[in-house]
Amino acid sequence: MTKCTMTNETHLSADSLRAITQRFLAVFAVLMIGTVATVAMYYVHFEHTWQTVSVALLIAAIKAACVAAIFMHLSHAERSISLLLFFTAIFFAAMLGFLVYSIYSIPG
Repeated sequence: MTKCTMTNETHLSADSLRAITQRFLAVFAVLMIGTVATVAMYYVHFEHTWQTVSVALLIAAIKAACVAAIFMHLSHAERSISLLLFFTAIFFAAMLGFLVYSIYSIPG
């Protein structure tokens, strides 16, 4: 019986490690700024509820995009995956728009 061993012989140079670390720190900074902005939203009072929801969703979308692009490696993904995500975002925005429209167009 032979013993199968798997070794990972990936060696990173100092420059590539520094570049990866800088990207992760940039995402950390964006997430921290987004978190502070989300907490600050509690103290900001907009005239309409939909404005508050829209700003909160925009902050969450920016944070999610940074996480997906860097940590999930979608910034280096194939074009078909990027197009699929783009059209998913367009569909989501359209559905959100229909929701807001339907709330304000109820006869009453």
